[in-house]
Amino acid sequence: MIRILSIVALLAVSVSAQFSVADLASQHGVQLASNGLNLSPSGGNTENTPSTAGSFIIDKAIDSSAYRIGAGDVFSVYIWGNMEKQYSLKVNGEGRVMIPLIGSIQIGGLVLKDARDTIRARIKSTFRNVSIDISLSEIRRFKVHVFGQVEKPGTFVVDGMTRVDEAIAQAHGFLKTGDKRRVMLIGAHDTSYADLSAYVIGGQVSKNPYIDEGQDVYVPSASSTISVTGAVNCPDEYDFVPGESVAALVAAAGGTARGVDSTKIIVTRFVNNEDSISDFEISFTEAAKFLLQPDDRVRVCFIPQYREHLGVVVCGEVKYPGSYPIRNDKTRVVDVIAMAGGLTEDAYLPGSKIIRREMTTVGSAEFLRLKTVPAPSLNPLERSYLKAMQTQEDGRVSIDFDKLFAKGNSVYNILLRSGDSIIVARVPLSVKVMGAVVAPGQVSYEKGKDYRYYVEQAGGFGSSARRNQVRIIKGGSEVMLRAHDRTVIEAGDAIWIPEKGYHNGFEMTKDIIMIIGSVATIILAGFTVYKMTN
Repeated sequence: MIRILSIVALLAVSVSAQFSVADLASQHGVQLASNGLNLSPSGGNTENTPSTAGSFIIDKAIDSSAYRIGAGDVFSVYIWGNMEKQYSLKVNGEGRVMIPLIGSIQIGGLVLKDARDTIRARIKSTFRNVSIDISLSEIRRFKVHVFGQVEKPGTFVVDGMTRVDEAIAQAHGFLKTGDKRRVMLIGAHDTSYADLSAYVIGGQVSKNPYIDEGQDVYVPSASSTISVTGAVNCPDEYDFVPGESVAALVAAAGGTARGVDSTKIIVTRFVNNEDSISDFEISFTEAAKFLLQPDDRVRVCFIPQYREHLGVVVCGEVKYPGSYPIRNDKTRVVDVIAMAGGLTEDAYLPGSKIIRREMTTVGSAEFLRLKTVPAPSLNPLERSYLKAMQTQEDGRVSIDFDKLFAKGNSVYNILLRSGDSIIVARVPLSVKVMGAVVAPGQVSYEKGKDYRYYVEQAGGFGSSARRNQVRIIKGGSEVMLRAHDRTVIEAGDAIWIPEKGYHNGFEMTKDIIMIIGSVATIILAGFTVYKMTN
């Protein structure tokens, strides 16, 4: 029971110690940042101090074999057995902790695991038959200088679990000229580097290390770049890192993407300072040894047509409309209609069609040119071509569904391409009458009736109708036929009655008089010349 009460007391001391840190900070105008402890005296320049308050926050459990002890770290030590003691031990500026009745212990610079073992061994050498619990109850705080190509260079207070990117964030981030891949951690005796592109894009946490006291963070200017394209997750231009291999660059760019060809990477390199370049083709097994140079361009190749999602859309009068997968140069129209459950009873084969999304529009340039030419300047052949291009439907594939499905003509069972749309029309119930009739519109279809019947149903010919120029437009093929009494009218067809041209009587009379006058003048002139010569 006594042991349980002692453990509870230890926990209470630990919690109260954490609250006392916040209270003490509050009394002295100190803000505890979410990404580390950031101290700024009241009344001073707080521009570089985050406003988010709270105790220190860590991004993962402290690795006892990696975290190094420094001045300011605090240990909670609880001893029970033949005796009961509890201590709060703070590491001093020399890296030592002082334990009453035991003395000073040097632990600065040791990793957490070794520091605990050292404290435990020293206690057991003094007190026999005791159990010992040692924990890190408070993380040290220290100042770090962040300077170079950052928005707000300055000095900031962080803790032992602050990473490089968090310190740079306190300096308001990188300038555009900053090198994100060679952030320098300058210590008293050595310099190490952080690669924040590899951390953010490639997910390499080790490239964004924790900051130790005594280190300064310096962001240099980016001197040169390299680019990586193709089968990587984040193709882009990156700051150049001396001594970096192709494999390391690919990892920094988020690794390889789906469908990568592991046998082919192409590195393009400048041979001189102008436009002379040389290509190197390597495999992934060679990528770790192939070192990059400034301005290299790396292209990670895809496997051609790797697992492409090829498909067509079927809509209209089939049992199961929708999208269906196809195989290149294998799948035909009949195959897809079968996958869609076949045609319904209402399918209208003459009006059905296939639209190809990536149809090559041969002659479109000439069509665009002729559209800009005034009509009187066009010769008959050009006018005919312009009319043909204007009346055709973009992307429509030439296929006769009626001959394919009703008559079994396999010539029309064409190969499909990915992106095609098969539109199976519904049986129409009317005939469209348009042009010079009294009431243009849709007229109910009556089998066996000729075009005159439908004109009568539309109110008859209008006063301006050209009755001898009636045309029938077939619903399926869009072919225009001259109307005869024997012309078969089918549901879905259209009947067009052209109008007579408008004539202005006054203008026509004026033109005739002018022509007669011109002719008379010519005759008179001729007669005069004849008299003079005879």
